[in-house]
Amino acid sequence: MIAFPVLSCYDNKKLCGILTETAFTHDGKLDYAVLGVGINVKNPPCDYPEEFAYKTTNIERISGVINDDMKYQLVASFLNNFDDLFFDCLFNHFFFLLF
Repeated sequence: MIAFPVLSCYDNKKLCGILTETAFTHDGKLDYAVLGVGINVKNPPCDYPEEFAYKTTNIERISGVINDDMKYQLVASFLNNFDDLFFDCLFNHFFFLLF
């Protein structure tokens, strides 16, 4: 099953999103779960296609600048926070789903 994406917006424009996919065994147990995360960081080389331009934004457009150090800090911060949240959920809230 693919879940509808969870979006985060800035000024009513999509900035990032999360998409999940899950599958269950014939007896209803979780077989696998996939989580996809996308963060719009930079302007694309040719800007967004016209049909998306009015509803999409990115960090570079909001802040006015994005450099490699900022991108590395963003990825590191995301991964550190995701790691903490994942293990908190896994061991404190959702552990029973796996067995």
